Amino acid sequence: MKKQILVIGLMLTMCQIGFGQINKRQQKQDKRVEQGVKSGEITKKEKAQIEMKQAKIQHMENQARADGKVTKKEKAAITKEQNEANRQINRKKTNRKDRN
Repeated sequence: MKKQILVIGLMLTMCQIGFGQINKRQQKQDKRVEQGVKSGEITKKEKAQIEMKQAKIQHMENQARADGKVTKKEKAAITKEQNEANRQINRKKTNRKDRN
C-alpha cells in the first residue's frame, strides 16, 4: 500500500514538473505579447489572434490533466503548439503592419 502511494505521488510530481515548464513558457509568451503591444510592435487585432492560440494551448493542457495522466504524446502536442505560438508572436512583432 505504501509503495502504491509513493508511486502515485511520484507520478503526480512528474506531471507537475512537466506542466510547470509549460506554464512558465506560457507566462513568458504572455509577457512578450504585452511588451509588443506596449511598444507598438503588435496591434490589438494581432494580440487577439495570439490570445486565441494561447487559449487553445491552455485547453489542451486542461484536457491532458483531466484524466490525471499526461502522456508523452499529449506533452509533445502541447509543446508543438507552443512552438507554433512562439513563431506567431515573432512574426507579428516583426511584420510591418500599421500600429494604429
